[in-house]
Amino acid sequence: MQVYIAGPLSADTREKMLTNVEQAVLVGNKVRKLGHQPYVPHLMFFADEILQRDGCNIAWYDWVREDLYWLETCDALLMQGDWRESKGSWVEYIVAKHIGLTVFESFDDFECWCKACNQTN
Repeated sequence: MQVYIAGPLSADTREKMLTNVEQAVLVGNKVRKLGHQPYVPHLMFFADEILQRDGCNIAWYDWVREDLYWLETCDALLMQGDWRESKGSWVEYIVAKHIGLTVFESFDDFECWCKACNQTN
């Protein structure tokens, strides 16, 4: 199963944004350890930094639009961190529900589903 990892990215400081990226990557790794393929859009934070240094400023809306393209290729959405505080996470959540993806509101929910459905390695 390909699992899109959603959660907050934007923050007041770069350090907090890096913490959000790290948290998403670690959740993605837990998904991987259960035998599934995570997609972690938070990693585009680094692409955004590189592009900004090169003089290319991509608007928040355009990043979300790109994220939604990848969301549609996944089988499930896994919400993590303080996702309810994130505007982008709410967009991903609403779209995932609308297109009929399985939505897990926490890693614990995903892990329970995996065990109940015998969906682990």
